[in-house]
Amino acid sequence: MTYRGQILVCVAFMVLFGIMIIFTSSAVMAGDRFGSIYFFAKKQAVAATLGLVLIGLIQIVPFKFIERCNLFLLVLSLVLLVMVLIPGVGVKVKGAYRWLRFFGIMNLQPSEVAKVSILLFLAKNMSRNTYDVRNFYFGVIPNVLVSLLLAGLIICQPDLGSAFMIVSVTFVLLYVSGIPKWQVFSSIGLGLAALTVAVVAAPYRMKRLTAFLRPWEEYSQGGFQIIQSWMAFKNGGLWGLGLGESRQKLFFLPEAHSDFIFPVIAEELGFFGVLFVILAFCYLCLLGFRVASLHKNNNYYKYLAFGITVLIAIQALINIAVSTGTMPTKGISLPFISSGGSSLLIFMVLAGILMKLASLKIRETNKTTDSIFT
Repeated sequence: MTYRGQILVCVAFMVLFGIMIIFTSSAVMAGDRFGSIYFFAKKQAVAATLGLVLIGLIQIVPFKFIERCNLFLLVLSLVLLVMVLIPGVGVKVKGAYRWLRFFGIMNLQPSEVAKVSILLFLAKNMSRNTYDVRNFYFGVIPNVLVSLLLAGLIICQPDLGSAFMIVSVTFVLLYVSGIPKWQVFSSIGLGLAALTVAVVAAPYRMKRLTAFLRPWEEYSQGGFQIIQSWMAFKNGGLWGLGLGESRQKLFFLPEAHSDFIFPVIAEELGFFGVLFVILAFCYLCLLGFRVASLHKNNNYYKYLAFGITVLIAIQALINIAVSTGTMPTKGISLPFISSGGSSLLIFMVLAGILMKLASLKIRETNKTTDSIFT
């Protein structure tokens, strides 16, 4: 089977698995609050169907069209991120303005669109023949500024997790492009300083940090969620309690169908179920890196495939780390599996682009232009 076929099978498995786990983890809550035990599973299935259509369209259209969309998507992301902050336009959920509602029924999370736009922009800009990563002012700064602009708007929602994702992917791509080591360490230092300021400036983030460090002492101030997550892992053991038999999902574990779906997998399917999910992500990332290596002579294809793979890997790693209590609580979904239409659509689009890159012939020369506008 070709790399494209393997990516499709792997993504399809995770999406279908996700719909099943979303149903088992949300049925009781959905029936109580929305009158239908299928409420969240149906929404995820609709998003998955639309995502499958988008994957098909990506395979049909010429890749040059996708390449030329980089600036349009970047501008669109900026507009959407500004719109979501306008009172009366952005949809407020649990104290955060992260969504836009269209036609009264569909919610879109602009920060998810920003993940695609930053990858397309960076891959295009960094693959220019005149691009020189060793030139700090003209090679590094423009990419960093665009990344920080998107991240800054996302933090205003507030959503530190998505902002961290965008900045992380930016610096990983800069690193693989050959950025000097002193710039790497300087950037990491500045990033940590900025992260510290962001945490200290927001009392609720400080509560999350103290709850992470002392969950039992801070049980009522944020430690409750991670303790319930640990209990789910403990209950699951090696083989799990059985599909649909999770106890913690019964109004004990908050966001059991979305951000904290991983502990539900652990409780119902046990250690081996968790291991199977982790191996699926590892295999998908391995395929992504192999696709990137196919295009070693075409920087645009290489950086784009590498960036998509790194984004999936980092987000999955953070979600799992948060769920297991090895990182402070953040609202980061598990790619392809957690409930959330915007997240699922975007990751399926990224998977579709990765599939498209896997199907392209290896080019002997780098034919990208010197302009990010083409």
